[in-house]
Amino acid sequence: MSSTGSSWPVVAGTYKVGDPKAPVAVCALTSERLMDPLAGLPGVAIAGMVYTANLGITRIILNVTTNPSIRFLLICGKESALFQPGQSLVALAENGVDDAKRIIGATGYDPVLPTIASDQVDQFRKQVEVLDWTGEEDPGKEPNYEELKKAVAKTV
Repeated sequence: MSSTGSSWPVVAGTYKVGDPKAPVAVCALTSERLMDPLAGLPGVAIAGMVYTANLGITRIILNVTTNPSIRFLLICGKESALFQPGQSLVALAENGVDDAKRIIGATGYDPVLPTIASDQVDQFRKQVEVLDWTGEEDPGKEPNYEELKKAVAKTV
């Protein structure tokens, strides 16, 4: 485990680091414009995007499990219709993976985590509570930052 020093996050990706000692990780799905404002909120360790239900979720698991301060994963923003990583993250938290490392109950394209060990999946599932706000960004309108702020504040 990382001590959340300068070596965290451990895997590159599309994200902004807030306070590494904070308890909330935010997955803004495909909504890039949510990253900066959410990463700056008190209580947020990291805010990032994910497009796929395989490599993207692998990166989330690795970055979250190497930071023991993170206890919540807030999923928000626009879902990818093909890969459905938001739905896959919820399914992962609820059901885990099968023997082939496929996320049980995931409905998107190729929700398989071939490089993640079973104990990492178990640690992720025990470490974080998933808050599913998928879709909390209405196209054509400003995202409802006030509601997202309230969700983050409830976790701190």
